[in-house]
Amino acid sequence: MADPLVAGHDCLVATRLGLFAGRRDGVKQVLWGFFFGVTWHEGAIYLFESCGLPAGSSDTGRILRFHLREGRLTDFAILAEGLHNQCHQIAVIDGFLCVVDTARQSIMRLRLDGTTFDERKPIGLGAAPGGANRHINSIAAVGGRVALMLHNGPMVPEEPSELAWLDRDWNLVSRQPLPGRHCHDILPASDGTIWHCGSAAGEIINANGTRIKVSDRMTRGLIAVPGGFIVGASLFGPKSDRDILSGSIIYLDHSFRRVVEVECPGAPTDLLALDRESVGGG
Repeated sequence: MADPLVAGHDCLVATRLGLFAGRRDGVKQVLWGFFFGVTWHEGAIYLFESCGLPAGSSDTGRILRFHLREGRLTDFAILAEGLHNQCHQIAVIDGFLCVVDTARQSIMRLRLDGTTFDERKPIGLGAAPGGANRHINSIAAVGGRVALMLHNGPMVPEEPSELAWLDRDWNLVSRQPLPGRHCHDILPASDGTIWHCGSAAGEIINANGTRIKVSDRMTRGLIAVPGGFIVGASLFGPKSDRDILSGSIIYLDHSFRRVVEVECPGAPTDLLALDRESVGGG
């Protein structure tokens, strides 16, 4: 462990070079490891750790659980092991910790004690042309539905990304094309608009066609914080290099105008707001 003190910081930044705490004047490392999805639920923070190189394929992934007490991350425990090392975002929905298994195009549902409940495959294997992987990477509860982000790359690179809308029984209801490619993140705003990272073009986008350029880097990781938003921006390269690439976090105001960009040693994979008032429930 590096330094678990995060008082005065705005967010946690998961990267393949560790977990960082971010604020407008810099980032600091709080954990070492290969990290992706991170979420809050009832006072606990859940974090996916790969325990394997991004280019590999193994069941070495695990979930860490810890708390934020008096400005310090504490009470660390390994909640679950044996997950695929290429899992992406996580979210607690209907009392289950839902882990996006990107390699298998499925959602692993864990009880909050870490035991496996079931595996859901709402879009089915081979759902892309030629059986290619749709690359599910993001998940969120939105009202009475569940939304999944279909990245749709690199095996189907000419197609836009899509939102897959599911009912709460995990049945596919519809698929909604988005005005962007290789997208990540599902962030419902207070006005009902749902924002995403249009990653390939370094944008913030929504399904109404709004596209806002925020970086020349790949955008991935989008959260609301007091005063506006934070978006992750990453250098991009082959999977074999993703444990050495750097990036940044970009502060935006409520109109998505850039306020400041903060460099980060690791390329952001997911962000978590440390102000609980900014974090929606699951």
